Amino acid sequence: MQVILGELPDGPQARVLWAASIASGIELYRTPWDTLVRVRQGRLEAVDRKILRVLVTNLIETVQRKSNGTLEVFSPRDTVFDCMLSDIPGEIPLIRGVRQGCAFTSSGHLVVREGYDLTTQVWVNDPLPRVESHMSGAEAARYLLEDWAGDFPFATDADRANYLGMVLTLAAREFTGRPMLFPIVASTAGTGKTLAAETALLAAVGVQGYLLMGFGNGDPAEFRKRLTAALELAPRALLIDNPNAKIDSEDLASYATTDRYTDRVLGSSTTRTYPTEAPIIVTANNPDISNELLRRSCVINLDADTERPWARTGFRHPDLKAWTLEHRGEIAHAIATIFDSWYWADCPAWSRTPVGSFEAWSSRIGGVLESVGIVGFLGNYAKTFDEADEETLAWGTLIHRWYERFGANIVGVAEIFDLALGVDSLPLRGVTDRAQRISFGAALRKCRGRVIDGHRVDDVSTKQHGSRYRLLNAGGNQE
Repeated sequence: MQVILGELPDGPQARVLWAASIASGIELYRTPWDTLVRVRQGRLEAVDRKILRVLVTNLIETVQRKSNGTLEVFSPRDTVFDCMLSDIPGEIPLIRGVRQGCAFTSSGHLVVREGYDLTTQVWVNDPLPRVESHMSGAEAARYLLEDWAGDFPFATDADRANYLGMVLTLAAREFTGRPMLFPIVASTAGTGKTLAAETALLAAVGVQGYLLMGFGNGDPAEFRKRLTAALELAPRALLIDNPNAKIDSEDLASYATTDRYTDRVLGSSTTRTYPTEAPIIVTANNPDISNELLRRSCVINLDADTERPWARTGFRHPDLKAWTLEHRGEIAHAIATIFDSWYWADCPAWSRTPVGSFEAWSSRIGGVLESVGIVGFLGNYAKTFDEADEETLAWGTLIHRWYERFGANIVGVAEIFDLALGVDSLPLRGVTDRAQRISFGAALRKCRGRVIDGHRVDDVSTKQHGSRYRLLNAGGNQE
């Protein structure tokens, strides 16, 4: 194709080149954060000015008219391609990532063609072959939980249901809605937490579909950097394996309950907004999980009931990861059968009350599981929260001491901090006294309006006197 650009300014030239490129079938995509990319060797690759120039000029001959009326070939300025990158037209299709082997549509059906799928807005590499199967939805669920994942020592039926719910979510995130976090926990090393996570990831998203990331030793700033760097690669899922610090992060809590995550791009002053589409799995032994994250978690407990779980033998599949990759087609079609069974049953919702902030996901996944006879989904939610809620117990101890010392009188943060020093499990982060005071003040602000140990924390701060609080009875009246 040939286009005449003449002496047009950069912006109009860019629009002409975009129109001609789209008409010529240029294979480019835009990400949800408005980055131009192409699919190369099975991965998304960012397109910069140099690459864009090559791709466009391979398709289009740009010419300008001379004063004598003849046309001559010329090369557009670099600034024209900069304008193209900064103003990507809506006709360039949106891409949410690359899927290895399988992807599911918004109705839970399996995509079986290679390339870009407009329905799911993903690129599918090496689609899994069709597998002839006459299983019912219930038989497909048993196949996954018994034949495939039957060697994992799930502590209860709720943990087993939660695991299958996680697998369904990983496989069909576009269909399930924003999910909770997935901690896979055990009391003893060698129980199979990491294997359970990696097996689910291999089956659902493939070898290249997930990213292993570190927690950053509990440093919030370091974790934020790692999370942003990971999201820049557009993974389909994230795995945080055996963090060696308390699992507590405001950024992780925000990621779990919002549709967008915004942070500054590493090495620049610009900010970028990422869709929170990648489910996050965390594996840990006897983890210390903060209240904020625990409330957002679908916990999967493993309990081998033996002193040396790593020494167990007699597994159905001694090399489960290799078996999973070999039988990934059967696993994917079992997942599709479960979704189909739910769909043809008129998409029943979960019979229990959906979890706050995760209503769509819990209702849909709970309904899918119940439709194939799997009960107990999130049945350990309240019990897990009650057993692990050391921080709430610590706040209760502090509030009790606070009221014993000051009653309903107005007090400053410094006075409350002195009481907090003698209470374990309170969020006193930092190695210096000043750092701990700052972290405690921030934590105390989050307690405003909460009822703890029968008292409501009332914020009476003023510009003149700074941060000040008092305790009211649970009915809201001053005691």
